[in-house]
Amino acid sequence: MLLYNKTYFDNFYLLQIAKEWKKSGTIGEAEYTSIAKQYPSPYKSFHIFARLGLFIFTQFALGSFTGLFNLMFMEAHFFKYVTFQFFFFGSISYVLAELSIRTFSFFKTGIKGALLYAAVSSLCLGMIGLITNGDFNFDTDLLSSFICVFPIIAFTAIRFADKLLSFCAFACVIIINALVVLKMGTFGKIILPFESMAVSYFVYYLIGKFKDREELHYWRNCMVLVETLSLITLYLSGNYMVIRVLTVALLDTPIGPGEDIPLAFFFYAYTIIVPLIYVWIGLKKKDYTFLRAGLILEIGGILAIKYYHSFLPPETAMSLGGIVLILLAYVGIKYLKTPRNGITFELYKRSSRDETLTNIASVLVSKVVADQQMTPKPEGIEPGGGQFGGGGAGADY
Repeated sequence: MLLYNKTYFDNFYLLQIAKEWKKSGTIGEAEYTSIAKQYPSPYKSFHIFARLGLFIFTQFALGSFTGLFNLMFMEAHFFKYVTFQFFFFGSISYVLAELSIRTFSFFKTGIKGALLYAAVSSLCLGMIGLITNGDFNFDTDLLSSFICVFPIIAFTAIRFADKLLSFCAFACVIIINALVVLKMGTFGKIILPFESMAVSYFVYYLIGKFKDREELHYWRNCMVLVETLSLITLYLSGNYMVIRVLTVALLDTPIGPGEDIPLAFFFYAYTIIVPLIYVWIGLKKKDYTFLRAGLILEIGGILAIKYYHSFLPPETAMSLGGIVLILLAYVGIKYLKTPRNGITFELYKRSSRDETLTNIASVLVSKVVADQQMTPKPEGIEPGGGQFGGGGAGADY
């Protein structure tokens, strides 16, 4: 299913680690050269600004080709067949995206991304045009549109291990779930927040079962992203502001001054307590996903309640909030000066040269797929015995 060569895919990221350590002076040129020889990868990666420039250029080239093609076939009124054009140019873009990897080894260059996103967008619009008979009226059957485009997005996200497409696939799942529940009428509108909580937790649980499996490590970054998104939607499903807005929009129930939503106390508590639970889990499990999500969502939750219920003048509330945050930051820094549960405020101290070489060897060996065919060792480096190229992975190079 994965388009990339799995060995080269692993080696690419291993070399990225080695490059960072060479740049910082932790290892020398000779050590890096040996690593590059043992773990070769032809995949190309450019600087972020070069990627952005190539992305824009590729999109411009695709648009120019589309315009030129329509101009050549203007007498045949080819431009009128919009749905067919979406499928036609989307298919071409997808083939080019695959060739950019198979033939030219483009990985993080901006070209592959431009071709891939153009292909997915065109194919999805073509599918919607097919459903709506070419008028692209999204209000006709929104659920059918999302159901039809989801396989395209999910397939390309898995095949290219793409995080942006993984985000879009997760968004499709959440939207499809909401639209299905809303089909139940008033009952569906009432249970939507709780049902969305259940779906979000199920996605988080499912990702947790698979993300640490060695054979699926190629998609680990995508799964971590979806896991984070599921935690956010789990919280937003019970956020007071979200529920209040949905109550007015879906149930057509205006909320006047002095009035509140049903089960208001539960949603107040949910908005404040759930992020604190995230922070606690993050500290306990040394999981920065929970920790960061909890801190950000807690601030958002307080501001959401503050938006509807002002207990203090805005200036006073902001001043007190700033003081509290400064005090919390100071206490947190002091508390984490001594490592707690594997988390500390102290900067990472670089290991000695021998210890670092040992870590590099361990990372290189552990990251390679278990069934990977190992490259023959150069002469002078015997396997085992604690040498760098052997299974011992000792400190001696």
